[in-house]
Amino acid sequence: MMFAKMRTNLGDRLDSLRARYETLHAQALVELEEAEFAQRRLLMGAEQSIALFSEIAAKTFEQARLCDEAIYALFVDRVNPLIFRGSVKKAERFADECEAILAATAADKLKAQQLARAHFSGNQ
Repeated sequence: MMFAKMRTNLGDRLDSLRARYETLHAQALVELEEAEFAQRRLLMGAEQSIALFSEIAAKTFEQARLCDEAIYALFVDRVNPLIFRGSVKKAERFADECEAILAATAADKLKAQQLARAHFSGNQ
């Protein structure tokens, strides 16, 4: 009975985590595309952005796949849920880090847009 509840709890967390990773993967691909565009326009910092967003995109895609495999192992293969507890916590922390990086990037872009609008509206 204890393992059944733990299995369900971990399954729910893994399902949520998989969805987070899929969202992060999509966001990282958008940022990567923008960084590659910036590099083509020779803007500063584009190379570091490309490396960062490439890594996030690759790792989040892999993590989403691993979540699917873990869900399968928990519910189909009936693997002991204790095996996954530490890994799920670690994966959740990594998702938090990726979300923080992408949120900071979005905030920086918004601030840059606001500064550009203020600058150009003041010059008219």
